[in-house]
Amino acid sequence: MKTDQKRLHRAFHPECIAVVGRNLNWLRNLKTFPGKLYSVQVNPEQIKIIEEMGIKNYTKLTDIPEHIDLVIVATP
Repeated sequence: MKTDQKRLHRAFHPECIAVVGRNLNWLRNLKTFPGKLYSVQVNPEQIKIIEEMGIKNYTKLTDIPEHIDLVIVATP
C-alpha cells in the first residue's frame, strides 16, 4: 500500500480544523491555532458562547465551506 505523502502531511500539519461536539475546551485550547478553526454545534446556548469566542459555528459539518484537514469529535 502506497502512502499519500500530501495527505499525511496535512493530517499532521492541518490548515483547517473543525471541532464537533459539546466540549468547548478543545475550542479554547485551539484559539491560537494559526489556520482556520470552525465549530459544529446545534445547541443555541453553546453557539452563543462559541461566537463570543470569535469562532464561526455551523450546525452541520458539511456546511463548512472549506476543505477540512482535521475533525475533532469532542462528545461524551
